[in-house]
Amino acid sequence: MTGPEYAYTIVTWNLCKQMNIPFLAGRWWQGMWGAAMTILLAGFDLCYLMKYVTRFTEEIFASFITITFILGALLNVLKVSNYRS
Repeated sequence: MTGPEYAYTIVTWNLCKQMNIPFLAGRWWQGMWGAAMTILLAGFDLCYLMKYVTRFTEEIFASFITITFILGALLNVLKVSNYRS
């Protein structure tokens, strides 16, 4: 799994747990929503909107993923250090 997909899966897993929704059913509905949006975008030829998605947007997302992994690691280190003491 890639980093963004892994982070997305973890967030989805936690959200499904909090809402008491079966994880696979939640992922299936996410897939259906994504498919519907893709069909709508292709059907109405909205590809021209891609000019508004810049590399800057990609860099923000990459920074978010980096911060997510760093915070996750720090939380695990704190759990282990609290467990040992």
